[in-house]
Amino acid sequence: MYFKTIIFFISLISFSLNSYGQWLLPYPQLKKYDYSEYYDSVLVSRLSMKYIDPKAELAAAWEFYVDNFIMSNGLVKHLRMADDKKTVIGQNEAVSEGIGYGMLLAVICNDQTNFNKIFEAGNQYMWKGQSYACWSWANGNCVQGGAATDADLDIALALVFADKLQEYGYWNSYNKNGVTYKSRAEQTIAGIKTKMCNGDVLLPGDTWGGDGFNNINPSYFSVAAMRVFNDYQSTHDFTAVINKCYSILQATRNYNKGQAPDWCNTSGGQVGKSYGMSIEAIRVPWRIGLDALWFDDSKAIAYCKNTKNTLTKLGSEDVFSQMIEYKADGTPDMTDPNRQADNFERIACWSTAVLGSKDKAFAKGVFIKEISYDITGGTAQPYFGTLNSDANFYYKQSLGMLGYATIFGLFGNVLDDLKNLPKPDTVKVTTSLKTSSTSVNLPATVTITAKLEKATNWQVVISGQTSNKSDTIRDSSAQISIPFDGIGWFTRETVKISLSGEKIAKSTASSMLSAQFSIASVPEKAVIAAGSTIKISDLENGKSTTPWNGAWYVFADSQSTTTPKTAATLATSNAGNPGYGVKLAFTSKKYAGCGVTFRNSGVVDLTNFESVIFDYKTEGSVDSISFALATTNNDSNGAYMQKSFAGSTSWTTQTILFTDLKAPKNSSSKLDLKVSEKLQWQVNGAKTGTIYLDNIKIKLKSGKQPSDDIYFLVSPVIQKFPLSRTDRALFAIYQSNNGLIINAGNHLLPRLEIYRLNGERVFTHRFNMNTRYTDNQIVPIPSGRLSAGQYVALLSDESGKSAMIARRFIWE
Repeated sequence: MYFKTIIFFISLISFSLNSYGQWLLPYPQLKKYDYSEYYDSVLVSRLSMKYIDPKAELAAAWEFYVDNFIMSNGLVKHLRMADDKKTVIGQNEAVSEGIGYGMLLAVICNDQTNFNKIFEAGNQYMWKGQSYACWSWANGNCVQGGAATDADLDIALALVFADKLQEYGYWNSYNKNGVTYKSRAEQTIAGIKTKMCNGDVLLPGDTWGGDGFNNINPSYFSVAAMRVFNDYQSTHDFTAVINKCYSILQATRNYNKGQAPDWCNTSGGQVGKSYGMSIEAIRVPWRIGLDALWFDDSKAIAYCKNTKNTLTKLGSEDVFSQMIEYKADGTPDMTDPNRQADNFERIACWSTAVLGSKDKAFAKGVFIKEISYDITGGTAQPYFGTLNSDANFYYKQSLGMLGYATIFGLFGNVLDDLKNLPKPDTVKVTTSLKTSSTSVNLPATVTITAKLEKATNWQVVISGQTSNKSDTIRDSSAQISIPFDGIGWFTRETVKISLSGEKIAKSTASSMLSAQFSIASVPEKAVIAAGSTIKISDLENGKSTTPWNGAWYVFADSQSTTTPKTAATLATSNAGNPGYGVKLAFTSKKYAGCGVTFRNSGVVDLTNFESVIFDYKTEGSVDSISFALATTNNDSNGAYMQKSFAGSTSWTTQTILFTDLKAPKNSSSKLDLKVSEKLQWQVNGAKTGTIYLDNIKIKLKSGKQPSDDIYFLVSPVIQKFPLSRTDRALFAIYQSNNGLIINAGNHLLPRLEIYRLNGERVFTHRFNMNTRYTDNQIVPIPSGRLSAGQYVALLSDESGKSAMIARRFIWE
């Protein structure tokens, strides 16, 4: 994460001030993208209260999109369901259309890394000199040649926006083998105008010739993109093409209903292909709606207003049942009711036109509180849609996200926006990031240095490439000097360091902002400095999960309320001390609060720890806060050991000794640090206010070391070879010829689970519950199940229900 705080002259431009007026683009959101005047009052209220958070929904969906639709080679999978509605196909297929959608979404989500990945894949596999003329790719080969015009229009638009983002320093400068965003944008724009237009007619591709006049695809009418091209360059003028697109659209049969055909001729008439508004033409309301929203074009607004003649069931979810596909005669196409019921992406596209109508009464009948849920499917899953099968449609996910981003003001005309903003004030890196050593034997000290042109807020992230361990250091200065002593780092690995800053332009060469060294050797067992603190959560991942795989949670009695209601957005930027922190607003009748678990399941042993330390502040009528440590031996009422402390209107560091924790009155709970589950902060009584928390740590007793479970969480021990009998721990694990050898020291072994370092479970083995294994037990591993690398093995204790102990091991 990097900091980006830019001050603008208020007289130049006004920004959106509504509580939900935030987007993922890297510059301030302009007020023109605040469409709340077209939303129903209940929707406005829910957005303001963050009950609906479009930015978070889009970010989660994009993360899912990256994980599930972008291949390792960078192409966007043409993933879809086969005709049997059961089989997922397209795992190793791609179309150029997907390159455009993926790049546009990467811009909207401010993800230059994946933008470049998709862009470079398109250049490698689909670019044919003047266009992306391999429109269909499968299993390593181009299977259909020729360009698809809609793909090149979307790709060119994304490149124009990327070029401007790098010009203004928001994105890194890009030049790979002489190809830049600007050069490829200009080439693609030229190819569209010279190869995919015949006079003023936009053809469906570059190989149709005169036959294209009878194969016009209105869903390719990306008129807003063509207006952006006119603004971006002056060599190729698209004005006549734009006007012709509208004249064709206006001549189609169901134009007065705001519908459009999949295919038509240049007179808007029916041709041999589908004349209904089906899977192709469902994009028309989104594309024309963008023209109305970005350019206020009268022809675009007129088309958008015509959607009132199709969407008549205003004010309830019934209106969304009309946002479907239509037959050539303009009536609903219900030949496949199951597909029509699965219409989240059509809701997103139709709603764009509703917003583009600029008709407030009409729009408020559509933009009701249910609209976000009907597109996203709620928060149960990261992908959009309400059906499990929705996760398997790249096309539907792409259109759903693009339309959703548009209607909630998250998709802006980057070119026009940045013309009206001053370029950010930047700071030069005068001496690049360096390390005093390139290889160290721990414990040792490495000094990390850099120099800046002038003082600014900066952060340095130190990341282990094998252990995934990470430290972040922040300060505000021109001179950077950071000692790294290796405490808590006990893995042979490469350590990468990256520098980012508030005013350091992202266009700065990455070589100036990165360095690395290697840890060549480590002690046999981790040694953590006596009396030191171990971080549980500093919230800087911006998520409700912790680096230990624990999770934050929110709770309240039935009469109390909290914002947020769940922990999904509990970690808030600029709410910490510094950076991200917990921000929990509440109106309490009896009690309300939040807490954090140590791990995703099981307990940890805190016997050798003396206290918990955290930063906090409060707002409102918070005179005191009750801190509690939950253990598995609470009384029948679940009462936790606790201690109260006073509220504070400024950031305060609080230390709670575990020995000071007491059971509530009339409670039989006892403190047993061996079975610690979670930490909790609670406000009691009738109060209204806000709690802020950050930098949650636990402190070791003098001369003590953590127990094995904490070693695993902080700095796991790697065991490559079997231990001698006298040195065996409770749980030893090493590789044999055909599996793993487990030694559990005469304990029952209910189950063994193996995880990758990223947390993915890859293997589970259940032992005989009634057998006490006194020595080495072989666990067969199926061939090919584990690839070479490091893994974590989790083993339950005798009960099979309590704490799980863990070891990291190497599989060769």
